[in-house]
Amino acid sequence: MSQNDRFIVRDRRPGYLRVYNDLYDRFGAQLGPYGLAVYVALCRYTNQDSECWPSYNTIAKGTGMSRRQVIREVAKMEGLNIISIERNKHTSNVFILLDTSDSQSL
Repeated sequence: MSQNDRFIVRDRRPGYLRVYNDLYDRFGAQLGPYGLAVYVALCRYTNQDSECWPSYNTIAKGTGMSRRQVIREVAKMEGLNIISIERNKHTSNVFILLDTSDSQSL
């Protein structure tokens, strides 16, 4: 995956994150409230390289969902090419938030 497929989630101001209008406009109805909540949780943990590795349990606790629901929402996002996942058997998965702008193909 090229660096161009990623985007900046963190703002320069500490304590803030970004969720671009494009994600909401293009995918909001498909993601629904649970998917949007999981996406925001991933944004919360994302570093400057658009990567994060919270556990499913961490996301579930922060969003008030079950672990199973979080896994379903992550799979949905991966299918929509909103995120990609580097799966690790013995450590946390690495979630990569992808650019959802119109310049990216679905």
